[in-house]
Amino acid sequence: MLLSIIIPVYNVENYLALCVESLLNKNYAKYQYEVILVDDGSTDKSGIICDKLKSKYENIKVIHKSNGGLSSARNAGIKVAKGEWISFIDSDDIVIENYIKIITSIIKNYHLDIVMFRYLPFNEEKYLDNSLRKITFNKASFKKISKKDAMDALFDGNYTNYSWNKVYKKSLFNKILFPVGKNFEDVITTCKLIDKANTFGKYKDILYFYRQRKGSILNATDPNKKLLQIQNSIQARILQLNFFNTHKYDYLDEVANHWIMKDCMDYISYLHENTLPKNDFYYKVVNILENYSISKKFDSKKQILKLKLYKLSPTVFFILIKLKNKIN
Repeated sequence: MLLSIIIPVYNVENYLALCVESLLNKNYAKYQYEVILVDDGSTDKSGIICDKLKSKYENIKVIHKSNGGLSSARNAGIKVAKGEWISFIDSDDIVIENYIKIITSIIKNYHLDIVMFRYLPFNEEKYLDNSLRKITFNKASFKKISKKDAMDALFDGNYTNYSWNKVYKKSLFNKILFPVGKNFEDVITTCKLIDKANTFGKYKDILYFYRQRKGSILNATDPNKKLLQIQNSIQARILQLNFFNTHKYDYLDEVANHWIMKDCMDYISYLHENTLPKNDFYYKVVNILENYSISKKFDSKKQILKLKLYKLSPTVFFILIKLKNKIN
């Protein structure tokens, strides 16, 4: 089998059918792909919907498991996957109408270890223009790239660290799995997969539509959960930086530190904006910022100004944050 598409499922009864229907709305060659729905202990009707979709489409497999989180669900799908290549789709997202055809065309034509493609965010209030979804495979949109280019793409907003806008040779996962119990699991996992791989490709067209919704991991509204989310991002990026240093990707130090700094500024700003208590991690963040060297290559003028003001007088910096919030 050519391609295994893994879809982790947890409490998405309002989105799951739309996700799968966007993927399987064409009569594709059945022997070329499989879709693995991993019901990660859903407490709504998602598990039932998985089984209904399986009865409708012969190439769907369903796994029902106890809740273990996104990484655990992806790992469970990888374990049973039969395809030579693997792709991931989050169960509240959708893909272009010809997703499978385009992905299998790239796989058959180029036989690469990793292929990355562009995505577009959307939300319920501003739904997608259907014309965006009607894309056919275009050789002119594809190019082979080096390992360095692939690593650089982790910091390119068109591609970044996400697992779901990439296709991977299954053999890459022989000794690499997603870290269970961690958010921002893609940040540390994707760089490991790129390091292990040898051949890469980039497809410049949009194949994936990422739903931004309230209550998702990346859009927490509770202040304490939001602060923890930023903390998790910082920790993941520090692990990524350590990986770069250990595996001789020193040229990525500056950009990786830039993103850590950006998250750290968000952390202290958000904590003070919401008058949340300082904890041990707060002081780690303060130490990171105090030792950060400004990057003229990656830091914007606004970021440099904020950094200089913070280093000059944290008290004045936080007073200005409060004044800005009152004005807004």
